[in-house]
Amino acid sequence: MSNLEFEPLQFLKAHSKDPGDLSTQIWDCFFSKSGSELVTCGGNSVCITETDSFEYEKLAIKKYYAKDPREMFLTVTETYVDNTWIVIAAGARAEVHLIDAKRNIAFLVDDFQKNTKKKCPINNILIHPDNPSVIICSLNNGAVHILDIGAPTYPNYVTELSPIHQFTIPSEIFSTIYEPESRLFLCATNKGLVGFTKDYEVVTFKLTTKLLQGASCYDEEELVDSVQNVCNGFIAVKCALHGKIYIFNMNTITCGLRNVLSSSSGTPSIQLKPALTLNWSKTDNYFMSLSYNPYAQLLFCGDDEGCIWIYSLSPETFSSSGGSGKILDPVQILIWPEVIDKHAVGSKKINLDVYDIVVNKVVMHPRGSYLISSTSNNYVCIWRNETLLK
Repeated sequence: MSNLEFEPLQFLKAHSKDPGDLSTQIWDCFFSKSGSELVTCGGNSVCITETDSFEYEKLAIKKYYAKDPREMFLTVTETYVDNTWIVIAAGARAEVHLIDAKRNIAFLVDDFQKNTKKKCPINNILIHPDNPSVIICSLNNGAVHILDIGAPTYPNYVTELSPIHQFTIPSEIFSTIYEPESRLFLCATNKGLVGFTKDYEVVTFKLTTKLLQGASCYDEEELVDSVQNVCNGFIAVKCALHGKIYIFNMNTITCGLRNVLSSSSGTPSIQLKPALTLNWSKTDNYFMSLSYNPYAQLLFCGDDEGCIWIYSLSPETFSSSGGSGKILDPVQILIWPEVIDKHAVGSKKINLDVYDIVVNKVVMHPRGSYLISSTSNNYVCIWRNETLLK
């Protein structure tokens, strides 16, 4: 995998009406299931860009702006209900926005916390694996809300958010995924990795300092700021300030999980030992999210110097590790290129010696054609995979 080659194609600033804006955070992004669209969120807007237009100077972009200019979208995802492609976004203002993505119609903006004394930011929205109409909202205060969005269809979109269940994990939740082998929802939190079942039974994971390479100076309660499925029951976990990414095998706990849950009087705790350790940046910044592309078998993570760290994680990598905690380096680090921004105030060169360029999220096209990074400087960066053209 050492022959990967990516070339910067376009660096977009679509999430602000001010062309000189270099401060809007682009927090989340994903490619649609078909790969035909790229969806990004940042500031108070959601953008849907047609991937066929990446190669042209004028891109085909649909934009949705929240009515509240104070909104800061932190999370965006998609679901398909009765052939309607719905993009769901949420963030700092604690409202859920439902958008008919093909028609660019926001048909519902709902505040399910309206009866609470203090609204809390929604850090993550996840579609339930068993029902495309059910969403799982993870809040900054540890609350988890399970909601049904119904079956809204054009042109009337008759629907509302119907609460199904709500419970609290005593921590700040940054992101949530569903891990199919263990059948657990896994949360990255300020108190480590926390999971819950489809019946809302909570389990914590003990990632002890003795098991984490180079982490002896940290408490046992490790801040996990990102968790990501990789393949075949393996997950990637990033603990803040470690300079490492840890790969854990969830298959090792699957058989005994039910016994652990049934035999514990309180919240059970399960110890996990890293199968692999990946060397990463020594940054002291948080919340640079992991992502994995199963087609290319690559794991991605940005840093606070505009770089993209790329790791090759094929099934063979896991079978050859032997559970020994092998340490791997990235197969490639994409360096922030020379960027000239004619709209920037002051220096037109967006260089690292002037700007802190935090790469919040990196995603790859489903078929590997493009690599996308979203930054803290209002950029959505499109890299073309030149490897596929050779």
